[in-house]
Amino acid sequence: ESSLNQSADGKAEAAKASDKKEGEAGVSEGEGKAEKGDKKSLTALMFGEKTAALIEKVTAAPTGPKKKKHDDDEDRDDYGAYLNHLEVLDLSYNVIDSLPLELGNISSLTRLKLNHNKLERLPRTVNQMHELVELNLSDNLMVEVPKEIGRLVLLEKVDFSRQGNGDLLDTLPKDMEKCIQIKELRLAGNNFKVLPDAMLPSDDAPGFTNLKVLDLSGNPLRIIDDDLAVCSQMEKLYFHHTKIKKLNASITYMQRLEEIWVAYTEVVKLDPGLSKLPFLRKLVLEHEDQLDDFTTIRRLIKSDIWAFLSPGEGEVAELSAMYKEKEQRIRKNHVDQTLARANLDNSRKDSVKSHDSNDEEVLAARMAGKRGKGGKAATLNRRISFKG
Repeated sequence: ESSLNQSADGKAEAAKASDKKEGEAGVSEGEGKAEKGDKKSLTALMFGEKTAALIEKVTAAPTGPKKKKHDDDEDRDDYGAYLNHLEVLDLSYNVIDSLPLELGNISSLTRLKLNHNKLERLPRTVNQMHELVELNLSDNLMVEVPKEIGRLVLLEKVDFSRQGNGDLLDTLPKDMEKCIQIKELRLAGNNFKVLPDAMLPSDDAPGFTNLKVLDLSGNPLRIIDDDLAVCSQMEKLYFHHTKIKKLNASITYMQRLEEIWVAYTEVVKLDPGLSKLPFLRKLVLEHEDQLDDFTTIRRLIKSDIWAFLSPGEGEVAELSAMYKEKEQRIRKNHVDQTLARANLDNSRKDSVKSHDSNDEEVLAARMAGKRGKGGKAATLNRRISFKG
């Protein structure tokens, strides 16, 4: 019983000692927090709250692996935070095969050039680049254009030309129908067999009504949709090296059209309405023999508008005739110049003779007059004076 009482008294004293230690630790921790709070408020007063927060973040001691992971997340969130004024990013002519998701954080970009790389896709975060006006992805390996491009409604210039060997890209996402500000669309060297639906009018969108340049050269394109007439602002059409068989009447509605390229196609006849396009200055064919009705259509369209990429049989014959005519004209000009020089020489000789004859007649008349008045002396003096 005595030992039991001693044990109980020992436990009670130990409990009291523990409570006292915890109390002292609590007071110490409270004092430390208070001191830290005072120090933090002092720093904030001296440098401002944002600077104080940055100082605290830099001087904070690491807390193990979890803290490191947190820092990585913050770095990832801050990707592009110091590039918020970047407007042009040119990464062309590299060997880039992928792009990080964080690229979308650079939302201030207006021009992004990624041409001549190894890209197969774009990150979905590209839809965050709301200020983007120009996007160049030509000469890559893209099989499809991401639908997120449709969120970039300020786009004006887009280039998806030559993906892979030309057999990869054959369509544009329907979401791109919202990009109605596009003025230049280049899809050369791909696998488009028809015009992309995204650029044509539908129940949901009016089509690319602001389009000025359309390049579909080097595609297996077979037909031109009549709805292309909605692109009334069109200035340049590049359809060369395609399989189209005709330029339909929709082209004649493009009153601002300046250039039409249909060389190396199956087009053999042109709409006479092309002659009424007021700004047309270049119509490019393979050669004049490409058209069945070239003689007829040639009379309607000014000669300085026609351009040929290779000579045809008719053109060779015409050039040969032109060279012969030029040679004959040079010979004739040479003969005329020779005759003109000969006539000029004869005229000069006649003029000199006439002048000498007149001088002799004047001298003879004067001599005769002097002889009549002064006799031999006057004549002799005159002769001496004249000789002197």
